[in-house]
Amino acid sequence: MARLLLLGTLGFDVVSSFSLADPSAKAAFLSLATATATALKQASEVAVGETIWLASPAAGTLITKVVADGLHSPLTMHGGWPVVDGVATSYNSPAVVARNKYLVPLVEAVCPSLGRLVVAAVNPKPMHYIDGEVVEPISSLEVAAAVAVTVAATLGVRKITARK
Repeated sequence: MARLLLLGTLGFDVVSSFSLADPSAKAAFLSLATATATALKQASEVAVGETIWLASPAAGTLITKVVADGLHSPLTMHGGWPVVDGVATSYNSPAVVARNKYLVPLVEAVCPSLGRLVVAAVNPKPMHYIDGEVVEPISSLEVAAAVAVTVAATLGVRKITARK
């Protein structure tokens, strides 16, 4: 369970197994400090005019550059935005988060391994998941082979079940 901002109110949500965590990675971050909180964000992700959602009122913002260990991206099951040191954070745009609140629980329930396979097919870099699994990118040929094996296994199960 994670503390989060959901529809403008504080609440709790489950962190998905699709969350990313690479504690040994070194990265440049911007430290965003308000009167009540400090948060880290990758410098490449900050845009002029960006809104910072706070879990509590604050005044003033101080921005400094820091280098720190660890890249973490908590993906919540029901579309919540995790709160870190009083600042709401998100792994993607509000539209993607809204879509994923329906998609993530479905994929988690049906076939999480297939979800990771799809990510490996479309992402050009290794994905370090929160459970410690690292999934390397795969080629379209490897995806086709994996789909063929999955389909064959599914049809084989149906044939065996149908004979009984």
